[in-house]
Amino acid sequence: MTTSPRSRLLSSRQANSASDELMTVLEMCAELKISRRTFYRWKAAGDVPNLISFPGEFRAWRTDFQAWIVRRTKTRV
Repeated sequence: MTTSPRSRLLSSRQANSASDELMTVLEMCAELKISRRTFYRWKAAGDVPNLISFPGEFRAWRTDFQAWIVRRTKTRV
């Protein structure tokens, strides 16, 4: 029996919460109220959450995204 790539990815993830989910770049941009261009400028500077590369797109776990926001907030204060 074969498992889908998504189920392998999810089973390999030791998520902090059962509600952890993969977010798209557009979802992250919407939450941050920034443009995709700004997100990719931050990515080029190395200042984005841990990203997972899929063909043609990037995703991040919600818990990683939230932790990144906390880290950014602490370093900017």
